[in-house]
Amino acid sequence: MDKIDFIRRIIDLYPHAIKDYEAQFDTYNRALKNNVYVDYEKLYDIFCQEYQDSFPPPSGLLNEWAKRCTKQETKPASKWIQVRIYNPIYKCEQSTDCFPAGTTEQAILNTYKKMFGGDGWRILEVF
Repeated sequence: MDKIDFIRRIIDLYPHAIKDYEAQFDTYNRALKNNVYVDYEKLYDIFCQEYQDSFPPPSGLLNEWAKRCTKQETKPASKWIQVRIYNPIYKCEQSTDCFPAGTTEQAILNTYKKMFGGDGWRILEVF
C-alpha cells in the first residue's frame, strides 16, 4: 500500500465526519510528506489497533505514528537509485527506472511530468 491508498482508506472510514474530502486528503498528505520510506501497511495496522475514536484522526497523530513505521533505508551501493512509478496515463505500475543517487523525489516526479505530461505520477518505491 502506498501513501495515497493509505490516506484514501482512512478517509473512507469516516464518511459521516468528513465534509470536504479533498481538504482532508490534502491535510493528511501534507502531514505525511513525501516520505517513501514509511511502511504504510504497518502504519495502517497501528491505526487499527490504537485509534478508537469515531472521528478521523488528527494529522499530527498520523505523522507521529509514521515515525514508528519507517522502512530500513538502504543506501545505494552504486551511483544509481531505482524507482517504481505509478503511470497515470496507463493507470498501472511502470517498470523501474534509474536515476543518479541523491536525486530528490520531486525531481524524479518532475522528470516524468516533463517527459510524458500530466499529473498523477507517484513514486511507489525507491530501492
